[in-house]
Formats: sequence, C-alpha cells, structure tokens
Amino acid sequence: MSLQCNYCGHTEENPTKGSRPPDTNMFKCPHCQRVTFIAARIGSGSNRSQDKLYLSVLPAFYQKWLKSKLRSFYKQHPEIDLELDISQDLMEFGGDQLQLAVRYGEGFWEGVVCEKLFNRGKQGLYAFYLVFREEQAMHPTIQQFKTWIMSQKQYPY
Repeated sequence: MSLQCNYCGHTEENPTKGSRPPDTNMFKCPHCQRVTFIAARIGSGSNRSQDKLYLSVLPAFYQKWLKSKLRSFYKQHPEIDLELDISQDLMEFGGDQLQLAVRYGEGFWEGVVCEKLFNRGKQGLYAFYLVFREEQAMHPTIQQFKTWIMSQKQYPY
C-alpha cells in the first residue's frame, strides 16, 4: 500500500503505524508533516461524482471536536470529498476551489464571511467561526457542510 500527500506530493510506500493516527482515515506525511485524508475514506462506498471541499482547521479543534464526528459527516454526506488542512497556518482563499476554515478569534477578518459556531469562555469575547468567501456562500456543498456543523450543538472544548 502506498499513500501520496495531497500537499507536497510525497509518496510513502508501506506507511508505518506512526504515520497514521489509530482508528482514523488520516495520514501524516513524513516529508512535510501535514495531515490529510487517505483516499479510501470511511463511508464513501459510492461511485457518484464528488464535490471537493477544502477545510482548514486548527489542530486542537480537530483533535478535541471534529475528529470524533467525521464518521457521522461521511455517512450523511458521501458525495462530499473533504480535504482537511490541520494547521495553525491561515488559509489563502482564492481560485475556484470550495474552501472553508474553522478559526478562533473575534470574527473580524476582511474579505471573508465569518459565521459564529461556538462561544469560548464565559465572556464570549472570542469564538469559533466558520470562514468562507462570500461568492461561495450559497454553493450547495458549502450549505451542506454549514448545516451539518451547525447541527452539532456540542461545545468543542
């Protein structure tokens, strides 16, 4: 079995257990150290065409909240090919790709739409936001992901 990194293109022949978190469909590239989905995902089992959605999330948000919910997402939306970027790096929004990010802060970022997901702390000064480009706001795939994540009422951590 070989896996190819979606970011740097490195191919890992016979990846070790250390490059895959246990009980997940994720792969950590030993070359660039980024984490991405393995092509054969849980629940995909369909030959339908898929919309690719790029989602950038903070490592803590992935580990403490999103990771446990991905099986549910894929069962509900096998038509969405979700490509994760688990990183502190800010996503550069542009091009024709469908792009979303989950970020933590005050929600005042120029040039993008920010929709509050969860408050953090009692003061509510900072929150988790779903961030996307205004021109993609009504795209069906963006809408499906928004509906799904908003239905997950559990506070992340």
